[in-house]
Amino acid sequence: KSSDIPLEVRAESPWNYYEKSPITFLDLSGEVIIAQEKTSPKKLVGLRTMPKATLTNLQKLRHTNIYFALEAFVANKSTYVVFEEMHLTLEHLVISLAYPSSRQLGTILGQILDGLVYLETENFSHGLLHCKNILVNNRGVVKLGQQEQYRTTSLAIKKKDIGDFGLVTMQLMQKCDPEDGAIRVADPSRWGDHTQAVIQFVSDIPLATSTIELRK
Repeated sequence: KSSDIPLEVRAESPWNYYEKSPITFLDLSGEVIIAQEKTSPKKLVGLRTMPKATLTNLQKLRHTNIYFALEAFVANKSTYVVFEEMHLTLEHLVISLAYPSSRQLGTILGQILDGLVYLETENFSHGLLHCKNILVNNRGVVKLGQQEQYRTTSLAIKKKDIGDFGLVTMQLMQKCDPEDGAIRVADPSRWGDHTQAVIQFVSDIPLATSTIELRK
């Protein structure tokens, strides 16, 4: 599995191996330079400058639903991290006109929870979860980004992650933040035969004390 591959850190410039494309995304979990390998197969990657201290988290936290760092370079007092190519954030899905089906909603939320549960089992929490730093690739795989924000977990941060997860859920379901901040199903008819399951899951979010509890 890719999540089992250790992160290699090189003391040289990434531009020895990659060349910049003319594209820079400002909304893929931070500013991401799109680059391409200089040699075959010339795959596309995302390249970010990050605090050197973030390398510890990147080396330790390797999971299918965490934005995957391929390698890192430390050169000229800068730290560059090369990430797998990702295509969208959840924010792009929220602002699109199409609503997710109940199956799509469950698939997205399940993957977010899998990432959060993994962090919790490693004694970490995200701490700043929102649609802008949750990424999606063209195969529908969802990944948590912005690893520089991850921190050692606590009861308060666990609760914040759950609250943030609830807001992400509402944004996906309603295309906006709930007006009163309440986590609830505003339009039950949209979810068809799965309405009761959706209502039950959403009602469990504010009551949960950990993402592990919520994922069961």
